[in-house]
Amino acid sequence: DELFREEIEGRNAFLETELTRPDFSRLFSLRQEFSQNFHRLLHSPVNTPVPIELGEQHFPLFLQGRKFDIKSVKLIIQYDKNSFMDDSGELPDNVAENVDGEGLIINVTEEGKKAKTSDFSTTGNGELLTVILGDSVFSNFNPSKKPLLFNLTIENAGNFAPPVDPATSDDSALDGNKLEDIVLFIEYSLVSS
Repeated sequence: DELFREEIEGRNAFLETELTRPDFSRLFSLRQEFSQNFHRLLHSPVNTPVPIELGEQHFPLFLQGRKFDIKSVKLIIQYDKNSFMDDSGELPDNVAENVDGEGLIINVTEEGKKAKTSDFSTTGNGELLTVILGDSVFSNFNPSKKPLLFNLTIENAGNFAPPVDPATSDDSALDGNKLEDIVLFIEYSLVSS
């Protein structure tokens, strides 16, 4: 039926135009979506690269086969603020820094590209630390062509280091009671074909 075909093609053209206009966003919870990698990051020693692969299957089905333009990428640290409160119930000025002034440093690397994260800022209700990643690691990410394999490495745990217990041989980089999740927040738009 000619009228039905024209109506469907008109709707498809409208949707295609709309899909190229707005920016989309996607949160990737390491604890939820990459739980094995999250566990390795928590329990591996400092400076141990933990690989993570993002591919087309991690984005909505209707976007598969489409080229993305990455607008921004943020690394968000969700933590248990009760673990950091002092006796008066106050959070320190910089949750990520330990008493020696050493802060949390997470490296994000991919094929020689590196984004070092150390300038975290507190957001939300005081339970999130965020940092904007440079676009170097994600700049050529096109999930329809090739997955992005990158490494997360804890260079310095700062205030997120586990308590030292000489009775155990635990060399975990991070304290799982303090760190609740690591989230990647990616904002992107579609490149018109």
